[in-house]
Amino acid sequence: MKNRETNLYIVNPNEQMAVRLKQYLTGKFGSNLHTSTFHDGRECVNKVDKKTDIVILSDLPKDQQSLGFLKLIKSINHRTEVIILSKNEDVAQALESFIAGAKDYVLISKGAWSRVAKQVFRIAGSPARIIAEEFQISLFLAIFLLTFAVVGAIFSFFWIFPN
Repeated sequence: MKNRETNLYIVNPNEQMAVRLKQYLTGKFGSNLHTSTFHDGRECVNKVDKKTDIVILSDLPKDQQSLGFLKLIKSINHRTEVIILSKNEDVAQALESFIAGAKDYVLISKGAWSRVAKQVFRIAGSPARIIAEEFQISLFLAIFLLTFAVVGAIFSFFWIFPN
């Protein structure tokens, strides 16, 4: 099994912030993370394909609503996980984002990048996702097989060591 590279897109109109977030995540994950930055949501949506794993939508202006881009990204590739990094504290906006398929809605504050890094780790390191991609099977089937293996291991343990 080869090392799997995770394709991550960062969308932030502030070039410096996009580069700093890219450097932060690259420092955390190293060469297993292939990161591209975009300054415009439309530019990112044009690059999204079946190989896009994660998109971070950060601080988009009012004319580029994150929710609209989230829906477009999900329509192109429903497996792409989208994390929204925003200053907007509106609960309704966050709920709409989750309903549309966002993996997380992170408020920009102290510790926000750490929370984003944790989500990237959960997405990229998910055993079910790795198995699904390695063996070209559905995510549902991978989860089923992992569940079957874990239950089988537990059952075997108690069968061998009854007391």
